[in-house]
Amino acid sequence: LFPEHASFVSDCLERHKRGQLPHALLLTSDSGLGLRCVAESIARGLLLATSLVSDRETEDRIMAGTHGDYQWLRVQDGKVSIGVDQVRSACDFVGKTAGYGTSKVLVIEEADRLTVAAANALLKTLEEPQGLTFILLTSRCPWLLPATVRSRCQSKKLPALSLETCRSYLDQTSSPAEESAV
Repeated sequence: LFPEHASFVSDCLERHKRGQLPHALLLTSDSGLGLRCVAESIARGLLLATSLVSDRETEDRIMAGTHGDYQWLRVQDGKVSIGVDQVRSACDFVGKTAGYGTSKVLVIEEADRLTVAAANALLKTLEEPQGLTFILLTSRCPWLLPATVRSRCQSKKLPALSLETCRSYLDQTSSPAEESAV
């Protein structure tokens, strides 16, 4: 989690504690850096805050990808978009009762890659999610999402990264072979 995004995540979780977090957030960023990590951090915090089991058990299930109240939707390998069948399955997930806590979390990564049919299938769930459900959509290009989807979410743009953070990120991710080629 980048330092500039840590306070953003904390603010979202504080809003949840006060009952002020909307059920659907559209997280955007110009660069795309940090979107996935921010969505994971918010989802983790929401699941921990509403869990009926121990924090350790919740963490273990999140890390193993087996938490029954948490689903992550993304473009499947070999595909270029998120299809209607994936969204229908996710909407079925939202319609079920939470099993490990009092809420469920659905994350849709790169939501701008939803097909038109998939976006339409998501509308009713975005408008009236069942139970205490939080839906997080991430997008670098939110203008590619239908206006009907965007209007059902509260849009939040991640804070820009400082030059120092960008340099540090590049230092950590560049390989020695890339550096010697310069």
